[in-house]
Parts: sequence; structure tokens; C-alpha cells
Amino acid sequence: MDDEVKGEGNSLNYKYRMHDPRVGRFFAVDPLSGEYPWNSPYAFSENRVIDSRELEGLERYYSSNGDQIGQIGYSNEIRVVNDEYLYENCQLYTHEIFSKIQPISDQSSEMYNNSKVLSNSDDEIIANVGRTIFYEEINNKSNLGEITIKKSRTGDIGMRMSYDGNRDWTIYKNLNDGGEMLINDYYNFINLTIHEEEHGKGNQGRLFEHIDAQKVAIGHKSFLKTTLNFKNYAKGVIKSTYLDGQESYLKSLLRGGTGRGNFESEGFKAFYKAYRANVDYYNEKFNENFKGETIKDFEEYLNRSEERVKNN
Repeated sequence: MDDEVKGEGNSLNYKYRMHDPRVGRFFAVDPLSGEYPWNSPYAFSENRVIDSRELEGLERYYSSNGDQIGQIGYSNEIRVVNDEYLYENCQLYTHEIFSKIQPISDQSSEMYNNSKVLSNSDDEIIANVGRTIFYEEINNKSNLGEITIKKSRTGDIGMRMSYDGNRDWTIYKNLNDGGEMLINDYYNFINLTIHEEEHGKGNQGRLFEHIDAQKVAIGHKSFLKTTLNFKNYAKGVIKSTYLDGQESYLKSLLRGGTGRGNFESEGFKAFYKAYRANVDYYNEKFNENFKGETIKDFEEYLNRSEERVKNN
């Protein structure tokens, strides 16, 4: 504290910037603000001062039973601290184990060395942390069903949730892109869960429901905070699964009838309109040219077919 300049208790030193508790503000921007454009450069702990504790460092820490200990700095890596270290170094606010934990001192490096990333944790611990994040960030009014942790054979499956209302949830811990285990990032985890919660509400797993669920996830504020590898993964899923799936369905309609019944039917026109709207939506979100040539080819083919129909 710089008591001589501002008076006793009126200037708090947070190492990289100073805080004035009289107005509840820092008088300098965070030196890492350029790397996190979605956060206010003057915010403290992402404005989460109740459920998280600022420990001045780098990661979000959880206990093995899923309780959030606090966030250290601005990295969004999810780490789980081993139980022995917590018992020896943390002071409990209540008699409930890990319900509220306050580090006695700044031991960020020790805490890092006594923790592991989420994907390397035991399956039960991953389920505990997942349950906490679900209730804190996704939906605190619905009960989750059984949580199962698996590894996919290909490493390209993230999560699944039943659409029967039970919200049975499967988390694939080895989802990866570009060498990054994607569930280890807090906002990656949230965005994957946003998609699955749409199924949990009863939207089934057919192609159309997947597209609608993904649009909700991409439009959610968490998507801006996801890692670059996660965004690349999402782009691949959108193109190869959702848009390619719609394109295949369109082609099956074109092959399935005489021409006039398909091209001029209200059903075909409505589906094609929805397909175009989805392409436009994802183009805008990603600044990409998803299916651009396909759209062009389709329209040329449709125009030629409509001319043939008219001439007949």
C-alpha cells in the first residue's frame, strides 16, 4: 500500500497495476488487456468476485469434488488441485470439505505444480467439475442425469446429452484439435455444453436439431472467448457435418422425383431457404465462404432445371 501518497489503505498494489478502493477502480488498464478484448480493461477477476478468488497467476482451479477454488489471472485453463495439497495449505470457511477455500498466501506456482489439467484427471473428478460448471454457467434450475466420461476412438467427439428430459451427459475427455485437449479450456467447455443443453431441453439429435443447437452455441457470448483451436474445430464440424449434411439432403430431393415436384414444391423451397440462411449465418460469424461454390452451383443447376420444366 502506498500510504504516504494517498493515505492509509487507499492504494492497493496488485503487482501490475494499482487499485483505489475509495472508488473501486484501477487507475491503469490491465497490461494483458490487448489479449482479452471481450473483458473490460478495468475489470477485476472478470467481475466474478463471489464465486471466484483472484490469486494473481494464471488458471482456474477446482477441487476433486468439483468446487471452484478460484481463478488465477486470465488464463482459462481448468486445473484440479490434489486433495493433500488443499488440506495442508488451504483454510476452510465452513466445516464442509472444500465448500469455501481461501489460500493462506500466494502459492500460485506451488498450486500449479500440485494440480493437473482436467482431461488428465480421474473420470469421477471430470464429472464433478462438469456438474459445477453446468450449474454455474448453463442451467441451475434443471437436474442433471448420469454423467459418463469416455474417450472417443477418433478424438473428434466432444459431448452428448440425452434429449429425453433426463439430461444424461457424456463427456469425451480426449476431444482435440491442433494438439490441444479442448475440454481443458473453461470457455471451450461451456460452449460445448451450451450445444448439448439444447438437446437436453428436448431438441432431438437429428440433423436439423444439431444445426439449431450449434447456432445457439456459436451465438453465445462464450464462443468469443474459446481458443483458436476450438474455433477451428467448430468450423470443421459446421462444414463437414451440418452444411454438408443439408447439401446431401438437398441432392437426395433432387434425385428423388421428376423435377417439377421437387424444384417447385413448397417443401423443397423452404428447405433450400433454410440452407441458404444457415450458410449466410455461419459466413457472417466466421467471416468465411462456407459452401459458397456449392450455393452457386446449386442455383445454376436449379435455374437450368426450372427452364427445362417451363419448356416442357
